Amino acid sequence: MARKRNGIQSKESKLISTKHNIEKQTRHKTKNRGKFSILKKCALFIPLISACIIAIYPNILSSLFMYCVNQFDSQSNSTINHENIQSQSPLTDPKTNQNKNIPEQVKNFIPHWQKSFTVKKIFADGRRIPPIELIPQKETNSSVKLYLFDNFLSASECDGLMKAHNRHVKEMNDNPLLCFESLDTLRQHISEVGIKITVTPHVFSPGTTCLNATLSSQIQTMINSNWSYSTAFYPKESKFSTIVSHRMKEAMGLDPETGGKFQITSYPIGKAYKIHTDCVLDSQDERDRAVSVIMYLNDVHDGGETKFPDLGISVRPKKGRALIWNNMSPEGHCEPHSRHVASIVQSGSKYILMRWYYYKSFYTIGKRMPGPSLPPRGPDVPMVMCDLYTHGSCRWYDEWSPQILTQYVQNHHSYV
Repeated sequence: MARKRNGIQSKESKLISTKHNIEKQTRHKTKNRGKFSILKKCALFIPLISACIIAIYPNILSSLFMYCVNQFDSQSNSTINHENIQSQSPLTDPKTNQNKNIPEQVKNFIPHWQKSFTVKKIFADGRRIPPIELIPQKETNSSVKLYLFDNFLSASECDGLMKAHNRHVKEMNDNPLLCFESLDTLRQHISEVGIKITVTPHVFSPGTTCLNATLSSQIQTMINSNWSYSTAFYPKESKFSTIVSHRMKEAMGLDPETGGKFQITSYPIGKAYKIHTDCVLDSQDERDRAVSVIMYLNDVHDGGETKFPDLGISVRPKKGRALIWNNMSPEGHCEPHSRHVASIVQSGSKYILMRWYYYKSFYTIGKRMPGPSLPPRGPDVPMVMCDLYTHGSCRWYDEWSPQILTQYVQNHHSYV
């Protein structure tokens, strides 16, 4: 971090010219206070009494030193409050400069780009891991490419991830708050289970599309807790996150700077995820999911395939297998042929590790941000988010997303 030292050297040379001058200036420090900078006062003050401070109150010296450094450093106010960034309203594109509350560090963020990916054979812990291209079985002019890597994760890595996921789900509160993409989505989920009740916008907690605890419990009973479960961990939070991120870079040519969080998802028997794209169709925002990577953590003997109906491709879950594909063209357009579906799990359960890489990175990518303050909730209360009814499903999350805030939705889900 750069420091401003203009004029310091000449004045410091006068300050240390003779012992007599130092003692004279020390005796008259109160009188001459306005003539000296914070740095010079600290330089005089610390050497005279530091021994006493260390002996009596060792922490004071450290605090005093940091105070002097912070006063001297012209960049000392560069610390960013992530909670303020997360809660800013609206969450504006820094490039437009429309929100004056966005810190300069966010406005000046230099993005990385993931316009494509390149696969190659690698070796990991003695395993030979070559890529296998999946050829579309339907004629298309799409730019979507798919590749498999068998044994991309070891059996012990898969087992450890499933165990950590299950433990974390169990540790969370048993009574999640239910949130919905819209009021219409709530009505469709209620209608799906054959219940006839009238719901209005007033069922949502103020400022959100979430039900309160009482209504959440009632709806949970109505729809039989019919959802999948997702837990997240972030880059550099664990040794494994660093190892697998590097492995993905080597095998798939994926820049870690464009990667988001890692998400472990478990599908109980009977669960699926409807047909959807991971990117937003017809969007002009380049900060979108350009590449998707699924790593299957267990074998699924009946159901659970990842299917691409427009390409005629179906991938069976196999323990340790990785599947990669691009959702966007090299020009940054969301590819409609990247539509895919997670088929219904017919027996057992299905576990995957998921990570998205973005066409253009943004400041908060891959950072664990504080959750929104709304809706009111107790500690360790998870969120169940039911996406657009025709293209998604309900999913339990261990962290809260701003997408449940009505103001966030009204501002087009902008990232910072």
